[in-house]
Amino acid sequence: MKEYKFEYSCPLLLSNDRQLNPYLEVEDFFNGASLGYYRGELRSWFRIAMSENRKVKNHSEMIYFHNQLIQLFHAGYLITVNTNTDYTETIERFREWFKKIRHLKIDEGTGIDGNYEIHFLSDDEKTNPLLHLKNILTLGRISEIRFGLQEWQYCSFNSKSTIATMDCEYLTDLLNDMGKVMEILFLLLAGDE
Repeated sequence: MKEYKFEYSCPLLLSNDRQLNPYLEVEDFFNGASLGYYRGELRSWFRIAMSENRKVKNHSEMIYFHNQLIQLFHAGYLITVNTNTDYTETIERFREWFKKIRHLKIDEGTGIDGNYEIHFLSDDEKTNPLLHLKNILTLGRISEIRFGLQEWQYCSFNSKSTIATMDCEYLTDLLNDMGKVMEILFLLLAGDE
């Protein structure tokens, strides 16, 4: 029997350098925008998918965000299975860059301090982020999250389609887990200031 791996079902495999150092993928993700921006995008997408009357105006942006999330989850999964790998150099470089950017944006008035704060995670999750990342990013849960994202995408693109008919607990758990994965990976890379 063949061992099931994340990459067997993923059409968006990470490049070789990202597979060897998945923190590079996480770093690229957060170089694109702040944690608060991505949280807002996730909530906006959720609201659009919930409504029959609101649909995505720019399909390519939504597809791009969907693909970014899939690659972020792939990187997160690799981090959970390769916990003995040392990524210190990447993390320290990113932390220094992040601290400079954060303070610059806040001083300029172009970055709200809340854009860099953790909202989804409990105190225990903040203390043990890698443990909780392992609990969320099991292969079974990744499959459910990816299925959920496909449903969100379908309902966001099609009139008269909505995820509102799905189980409310499933939808809430899906949104929370995606938010937690983003925040945990951000915390692992940027640290808690």
